[in-house]
Amino acid sequence: MLKLILVVPLLFGCIPIIASALILSGDKNRAERREFMSRLQETNTQREIAGLEPLDWCVEVYAVDRGWAVDDPECRVRVIDYEDGNTETL
Repeated sequence: MLKLILVVPLLFGCIPIIASALILSGDKNRAERREFMSRLQETNTQREIAGLEPLDWCVEVYAVDRGWAVDDPECRVRVIDYEDGNTETL
């Protein structure tokens, strides 16, 4: 019983800290993703002006963060194929 009395306040003290960390992490992740997307769009615009093909979104996003690639329905299929051994999909 004494252990329970000591553990319960500790857990309730940690929950807000953990929740705050997850929220901040999510915000940082969204900001990083927006910045990545903006840079890729800018790069592709410059490539288009130079007469080059645009960089492939799925290839570029997979190189930065697999989770982002899997979040995209089109990329998810290609990532699964790639990880199953089909190196031509990415």
